[in-house]
Amino acid sequence: MTPIPPTPTNETILEEAARIVEGTRNNEYGTPFVNHSRTASFWSVYLGIDITPEQVCMLNILQKLSRSMNSITRDTLVDFAGYARNIEKIQDERVAPRREGEEAVCEHGHTLPHATADGKHQCYPGLSTAFVGTVTDTPSQQ
Repeated sequence: MTPIPPTPTNETILEEAARIVEGTRNNEYGTPFVNHSRTASFWSVYLGIDITPEQVCMLNILQKLSRSMNSITRDTLVDFAGYARNIEKIQDERVAPRREGEEAVCEHGHTLPHATADGKHQCYPGLSTAFVGTVTDTPSQQ
């Protein structure tokens, strides 16, 4: 197997993944929670089952693993580390306290600007049943 070349800056794979995940990606795609929740919503509708943001990351890792069956590239290893870090960031964001004025989100990552005065909303994470949530200070309490 051919050795994986280092990056021009001699960053480790983990350092490169951290730079990418913690860098401009949040501005480009939104936080990992928002970005992967959005993907989970699309996949949930398409597949007819509920998919979580964490599962999106794991499925992306599996796709990268499948591609690496012929050769392991640095990009693949950086992506593994990046998706693992995204899972950690998603779970951190689920429990992070919300500051006043920030949008509340349901457990599926949907923003709740349409919540009613009593804090209720309809959430349709997949094709099956509706989820009725309550707007609270943290997504983990919904």
